[in-house]
Amino acid sequence: MGQPEPQTWDVFISHASEDKSYVDEVHRTFVAAGIQVWVDKGVLRWGDRLRSRIDDGLKRSQYVIVVLSKAFLRMKKWTEYELDSAFALETVKERRILPLWHGITHEELVEYSPGLSNRLALDSNKQSPTDLANELLILLKRRSEGAFPVAETVPISEPPSHATEEIRKGETVAYAWYWTKDGKVAGLYIRKSPSNADHFTLEEPDGTVHEGSNDEIASKYVTTDMKLRSDGLRRSSVMSSGDYPEFDLS
Repeated sequence: MGQPEPQTWDVFISHASEDKSYVDEVHRTFVAAGIQVWVDKGVLRWGDRLRSRIDDGLKRSQYVIVVLSKAFLRMKKWTEYELDSAFALETVKERRILPLWHGITHEELVEYSPGLSNRLALDSNKQSPTDLANELLILLKRRSEGAFPVAETVPISEPPSHATEEIRKGETVAYAWYWTKDGKVAGLYIRKSPSNADHFTLEEPDGTVHEGSNDEIASKYVTTDMKLRSDGLRRSSVMSSGDYPEFDLS
């Protein structure tokens, strides 16, 4: 079993497969900033019906970043479908599409879509993934002074999510990520105990693992969170499941 999906996504990233490495960097930076991202690599699973999953992701996303590259402009099936769907979901009062130029010229975009060429866009040659995250946080009305320093926005590796890790450590049911003083990200994880069905484990950033009942681990979760923040770490993002409200730090 994987982690539960959020009820809504902050942003859907539409891109051509040729741009996967760049999008992965943007994705990691967004996740570190606490932004909920729908991107095919992180959401689609073996056997999924692509059209229905994409439709669901688009409908539940507040914004759609369209990575406009030379590969995207070749009018591929799924990128065209995602863009057409995003346009259909827009209203006069609610713009959802955020164009991101990635190695293209204005003339190339005009030839592809005059309508898109008239929209204010960001450019991957001028704005870093960190810049994109900060701009998106402003649109999401989450960025406030001192809450998300640009200097500390560092792309991080994705947290362990492979099946072997879930089996070895137990299914993750809640976590909190924190910015450290040196600009790195540390995680605090609650998992189902792999050896005791009635117990949970809490793994601290330094690797220390505690095991106990849900009440014991919930209490330890709160006190550890308070200690980390009193030590100068700042919370980046949290995830919890509705099945375990006692593990909610929001």
